[in-house]
Amino acid sequence: MILRDLFITEGRGTTADLREVAMDNWTFGFTLLVVGMGGTMAALGALAVMMGLLKKIFPVKEESK
Repeated sequence: MILRDLFITEGRGTTADLREVAMDNWTFGFTLLVVGMGGTMAALGALAVMMGLLKKIFPVKEESK
């Protein structure tokens, strides 16, 4: 089945058939929550790794008195 066929209502009767294909609000919300939190955690993890590598490459020099 081609994606455009899902949204053609000719010969199907009403737009109620689209509700069977479309994502409901709870599913969309949960998907958005998982993808958003996953992306945030991945970005924070990448930043933490990058900061760790930069600390090893450029160590802090202690001042001598």
